[in-house]
Amino acid sequence: RREGRTNGRSTPEVSDKPLEGKNSDVERPFMRFDGSPRAEDVRPLPVLREAFSRAKERWESSRDWSYVGEMLRSIRQDLTIQMVQDGFVVEVHEYWAQVALEFGDFKQFDQAAAQLEVYYLDPPLESGAGKVQEVLAWRLLYFTLEGEGLATTEFLRR
Repeated sequence: RREGRTNGRSTPEVSDKPLEGKNSDVERPFMRFDGSPRAEDVRPLPVLREAFSRAKERWESSRDWSYVGEMLRSIRQDLTIQMVQDGFVVEVHEYWAQVALEFGDFKQFDQAAAQLEVYYLDPPLESGAGKVQEVLAWRLLYFTLEGEGLATTEFLRR
């Protein structure tokens, strides 16, 4: 982060380059940042792949939503901070939506599914997605069950 000066005040300038993570902790909880994240707090892609693998193994072995949900949120956070836009980010969000739905955490499902709708509008990301039809059907069912008439109508228009 670079500091700029405007009207005598110090303000952060936004960089064009994504932050490159340097944290090697495979397991890291979701963090609330009080400003711009530091590279030392964010995990790079190879570490995130290992963290994702570990979260999936934990879900398959114990269905521990408390742990897995926290890990998936932190993985998503690090991907977002680093502006990762590839098949891996879609895979993480699809898995996050699926296990949140399996557990019944509709708030987390809604967050994951909403982001997936954005990714699915990007042809390179959509082409690498494995569960487009499933996720969109889950999303439609979610809107219907929640009584979200306007959201359902908007969803069907897209």
